[in-house]
Amino acid sequence: MTNKCACAQAIAEHLPGCETENKGKGISASEVTRNFVALTQSLTMKLLLDIKDSKADFIIELLRNFSFVKAKPLTPAKAQLIEEIKESVEEVKLAKQGKVKLKTLDQLLNEL
Repeated sequence: MTNKCACAQAIAEHLPGCETENKGKGISASEVTRNFVALTQSLTMKLLLDIKDSKADFIIELLRNFSFVKAKPLTPAKAQLIEEIKESVEEVKLAKQGKVKLKTLDQLLNEL
């Protein structure tokens, strides 16, 4: 049994609703193990890099030479959207911490 399988097996045995196969009730530990292994094998990390235009072609070519890396440039519109979403998430975090007060729905509608 691989480390992933052993880890998933241990997790499955402690989750509510996950019974061992011998009991035959709920989700079996082996089913959770299979799902856990399938999930971990499909996980990838996504990175967003800010690179000077003069170096971008070199970096993209370098990354494409690794068989385990998929590299494609973002359009300026997508890059802007991602940046705006990051700013919005940060603003929500600050609001939850009480450091910033967000506008009400009425205030937003009045701006339109």
